[in-house]
Amino acid sequence: MRVDILIVDDDPKLWEFLRKGLEEQNYSCSEASTVGQALECLQQDLPAPDLVLLDVMLPDGEGWQVLGELRSRGRDTPVIFLTARSQVDERVRGLEMGADTSSHSNSSEP
Repeated sequence: MRVDILIVDDDPKLWEFLRKGLEEQNYSCSEASTVGQALECLQQDLPAPDLVLLDVMLPDGEGWQVLGELRSRGRDTPVIFLTARSQVDERVRGLEMGADTSSHSNSSEP
């Protein structure tokens, strides 16, 4: 069985890098670079992705909207936030909304 991952990030270099690495491991990937595109992908009659890798800061809104829409539909698709933001309150917000969080910040903060 192939795992389908939706990568939502407005940095094409990042999602190209992620997609290449994941596809080499036999994962199926699709990309969206805006909240609107992500919601379109999730609103199709197709099965939901098995995992969403989601940036918080997007050109037309925030990743929180995408997670909120997923959860309001009763979908428990795992969501991992990939973000340069590292404030504790944002991590707590993500966890409270049902996401796992990860930071790809270049800072030296723990």
